[in-house]
Amino acid sequence: MNRKHLLRKRLGIIIGSVVMSLWFLIYFLMPQNEQLLSPGGSESCHSPMACAECHQPAAGTTRQQIQANIKHWLGQRKTGADLGTATIDNDDCLACHQSANEVHSTHRFMEPRFAEARAELGPHQCSSCHSEHSGKRVEVRGNFCYHCHDTLEIIDDPVVPSHAQLIQQQRYDTCLQCHDYHRNHLHQPPNKLTDALRLERIQAYLDGQAETPYGDKREPYLETRQPTP
Repeated sequence: MNRKHLLRKRLGIIIGSVVMSLWFLIYFLMPQNEQLLSPGGSESCHSPMACAECHQPAAGTTRQQIQANIKHWLGQRKTGADLGTATIDNDDCLACHQSANEVHSTHRFMEPRFAEARAELGPHQCSSCHSEHSGKRVEVRGNFCYHCHDTLEIIDDPVVPSHAQLIQQQRYDTCLQCHDYHRNHLHQPPNKLTDALRLERIQAYLDGQAETPYGDKREPYLETRQPTP
């Protein structure tokens, strides 16, 4: 095989590889095929959603976004810029996920008394516990309640053992056995720990490996955004 023929063959392979790569990229980026690229999230309600329902275009042109990030890397700009799509924040989540009986609203954690919890756990950010496309419902372990409830006192506590005893024993992994964190399910906490949900079942739910143990019925979300048809 002469040198000229060998160069043509290599050039053909390179061109073919580029064409195939572009074809696959265009194919997966087509709206009807985008689920193949990133198949839904950890919640079944997200699976049929289009990517654009959460991922909006970032501000500015691509050139402006790249320039802003280069300036940030060079120390000429305080912050970087989103590239391609805008960063998902609480507003995006709360546009759909707001429950009338929410007891752990993100804005509540901005109070000064929760400063330590914000530094350790970041409960004021939805993404601190929920990472979409990971397959898990909750990224942190189920004993995170101690960040805020290590000094909880309840008068005439009806629970057996009492909350005070559980706190003294640092049994914070039992909190979710009785309490639905967001209270978005119609779940009635038991008065006896022996009647509570099993820890293994709770963790399987948090890991996205089982359905909710808090009951099928849910409090309706305060819908503020309609899904894209």
